[in-house]
Amino acid sequence: MTPEEFAKILTTDMGLSGEFIHLISQSIREQLIHFRLQPGESLVPPLFESVIRPSTYDWEPSIEVLSEEDIERMAKEMDRTAR
Repeated sequence: MTPEEFAKILTTDMGLSGEFIHLISQSIREQLIHFRLQPGESLVPPLFESVIRPSTYDWEPSIEVLSEEDIERMAKEMDRTAR
């Protein structure tokens, strides 16, 4: 299967317009060239290394209960940094 064939199937499955076929197939070709020129490197393509941020998987919301004094202190700090 060529990168173009794969890109066409992928764009159809994802409901993307045809303009993405060239972009996806070009990205696949660039990644293949990268791995042919630099064997033995990580199997994660460089494109995805910049996108995947492991720290985001550990994120969870937190709630901090503030007293009136804390709110006033934070407001003063914000005023100082705004100047």
